[in-house]
Amino acid sequence: MTSRETVLKQHVPQARLSNDDDTISLVLKAAGREFPEVHEYWDGNWMMIHLVFTMPGVFVDFIDPCIRTDELEDFLEELKNFAQEHVLGIETDFTEPILYLNMQVMEPGSDVVATQVELNVLTEKAQAGMTVEMDVTMDAVEEFIRGIEEILREYPVVDRETH
Repeated sequence: MTSRETVLKQHVPQARLSNDDDTISLVLKAAGREFPEVHEYWDGNWMMIHLVFTMPGVFVDFIDPCIRTDELEDFLEELKNFAQEHVLGIETDFTEPILYLNMQVMEPGSDVVATQVELNVLTEKAQAGMTVEMDVTMDAVEEFIRGIEEILREYPVVDRETH
């Protein structure tokens, strides 16, 4: 069994964001740390993310060390403020340009969130990118928040005190 197959068979914490009828979804699964033996801030906080995106006619599934735990933690705090209506829009600010999310409330007090998902898959031989816009509800955002919290409980930020 390859290491990729091993990662795919293990239960891992995950965060899921989907539209109302579940025809479009983005799933982030924490598949471990890129450097599990390293306990210093910069290299120790890179996470292997198993990213799955589905919509009619599209299925994207790959694993990449594209998000740091500290970046995910910062995004979680922004998501919580967004869900509590302290802000009307948020976007990711991850170091790696693999995943970008932009979420905007359609109008103040609305339950509809216009969400832009941008994926950029890079390999040694090719590059592909796509941008999808979907509407989600605040309930879906809350579910996404709970999933990110689960990921960060399993993979907390290491060596925070040095930064």
